[in-house]
Amino acid sequence: MFAHEIFHNWQGANAGLRTDALPNWMNEGAAQLFAYMLWAKLDGKDNSYLALDPEELGYSRRLCTHPLSTPTYSSGDPVGCDYSKGMMAMEYFVYRFGIEGYSRVWTQIESTDLDQEFQRLLGTSFQRFNADLSEYLSRKGWGS
Repeated sequence: MFAHEIFHNWQGANAGLRTDALPNWMNEGAAQLFAYMLWAKLDGKDNSYLALDPEELGYSRRLCTHPLSTPTYSSGDPVGCDYSKGMMAMEYFVYRFGIEGYSRVWTQIESTDLDQEFQRLLGTSFQRFNADLSEYLSRKGWGS
């Protein structure tokens, strides 16, 4: 929990002009991924990408059946899908674009047009990323 909140402090200190346009899973999922990886490192576990399992932390795939694909995704989700499924989404994001890609998006986003911003900062549209993310989440058993 402490590492999760420390990551939020980094996010707050480094936020770009329009981080409010980003979906909440990019906020909570990134903090959760950071906390999980720190915990795994301290616990001596292999924290390689594409090997994380939020169910180890008490989250259930069965409760997170709706897509994370839109910026209007509810942050008031009672079962914590922004955290659990969001962590899986961020695992894929970091696998694909690296920590540097996340840092670029978080610190340099300038508009609410996510397709344009992803294209400018990552070389692909938000729509294309979401299609790939949905496929990844399905393969991992998290639906789309």
